[in-house]
Amino acid sequence: EFACIMMERKFFPTIKDYLYYKINDSICLEEYFELIPKKKVNIVDLSEDEFNGVMELLEKNHFGNLQFKRRLKEELRKYRLFNKTGFQPIFSVFICGSSGTGKTEIARLLHKALSPNEPMIKINFGNYSAKDALSSLIGSPRGYVGSSKGELTEKLSKSESSIILIDEFEKADKAVYNFFLQVLEDGFFTDSLGREYDLRKYVIVFTSNIQKEKVGQIISPELRSRFSYKASFKLLDLETKKKYLTFKYDQMIMQIKETMSIEVTEETKNRILNINCEDFNNIRELNAVLMNNIAKELYTDIVECGG
Repeated sequence: EFACIMMERKFFPTIKDYLYYKINDSICLEEYFELIPKKKVNIVDLSEDEFNGVMELLEKNHFGNLQFKRRLKEELRKYRLFNKTGFQPIFSVFICGSSGTGKTEIARLLHKALSPNEPMIKINFGNYSAKDALSSLIGSPRGYVGSSKGELTEKLSKSESSIILIDEFEKADKAVYNFFLQVLEDGFFTDSLGREYDLRKYVIVFTSNIQKEKVGQIISPELRSRFSYKASFKLLDLETKKKYLTFKYDQMIMQIKETMSIEVTEETKNRILNINCEDFNNIRELNAVLMNNIAKELYTDIVECGG
């Protein structure tokens, strides 16, 4: 009906240029415009100063595993060269190790540095062990019972971020492993509707909670060889945990001060930070205890100021 009105008003050439339609079928505008390529900020096209700025943000905001960050900078600099010469379409890093050691934070910080206003592209493979996992990832063909968009394709269409986080990768199905085997080699993949996605200049961070010794039992040599950089994260030492706790406290309190105008005395600060870091190996646990202490000390002030 809308097209008929437009034709009567002699707007048909515009509709013809911008709408896609078929006999007895249609495609909504929202889905059509998802196909239009978006300009993405990526690690390859940054100037050297901009690239160093990204690495500096990572260094200041990520705690522990110093050797990994030094090597990551070297590997990314090498990637910036070889991507431009066509030898390395995607940069992929596989990080294994205990939970709460900062593996996923690497992807979050890279995303924040490059595309802070875009939705983060994160896929958790904890639910991807079923046989239809690949359909859940890239969609199933139209007409099939339960057909739908894939989680990866949908998130790629809705975000200009060039960072992809694949969490709990060890739990994926074999078909998903084979899918990434092709993606890391070619830099492209085609979804269930035949649409091609170009992932050249992307950084994909794969994380896993398994220990280094067990990686070879789960992930094939062919796929491991496709990763640009492989690393195992160690538990944080006591000194690093203390530095992290102070850093996180300053971050949280600064936001509380800015949004609620609440002042925190030195005495209150000391009570909040009265945490024995030796009791915790996991950063998430440290965060939880810190938040509990802040809530306990500042709850009344927050309520009184209408927060």
